[in-house]
Amino acid sequence: MVKRHQPLVHIPSICYDDLGDIEKDYIWKSFHYNPVLLKETYPHVQIVQHKALRTAVRGMRLMKRRRHEYAIVDSINTFGLVSTVRGSEESLAPILMTAHRDVAPAEPETLDWWEHPPFDAFYNKTDHFLWGRGASDKAAITALVSAMEALLSQETYQPRRSVIVALGSDEECSGNRGAGEISKYLEAELEKAASLSFLMREAEAYKV
Repeated sequence: MVKRHQPLVHIPSICYDDLGDIEKDYIWKSFHYNPVLLKETYPHVQIVQHKALRTAVRGMRLMKRRRHEYAIVDSINTFGLVSTVRGSEESLAPILMTAHRDVAPAEPETLDWWEHPPFDAFYNKTDHFLWGRGASDKAAITALVSAMEALLSQETYQPRRSVIVALGSDEECSGNRGAGEISKYLEAELEKAASLSFLMREAEAYKV
């Protein structure tokens, strides 16, 4: 698990309050590495497909060989990621699990205060602590996606409810471009569903 988590902490996906346009502000550049890393580390969860192909694959029940071999991933407002595993009983309300890929700034004038550099992702094998900016927040991503990867890699796994994993990109600076846009997307996708069955975010969970 440490080997999965360290590369994620290495990425300086810093979110500032005054970030500019996603396509123009160079600070967003580091966020491009997250989907690549996730796809390499969790091949069953991170299979990105175009909208038309995604719709066709849903109609085929995802795969002929295994109904739920892969999750389907949608990119929302460039850096928001929504992975969906379709359930066998589509009448059941889905489960939503959320996390965020961004971290708070580590200002240059504070770097001397850090016991280990904020993006070195140093792992202490003696006390088993992993040090770094986002080591705690990004742990939610590692835990959620690792669990989904383990389940989807099983030949016989098939959830009854659809399972949605939504990863935002700007929780530390309002969430408008990440979670805000993801919520609009989910409202449109789930408009025919009664509701969500269960919502889990970082360290909390809710029955809805």
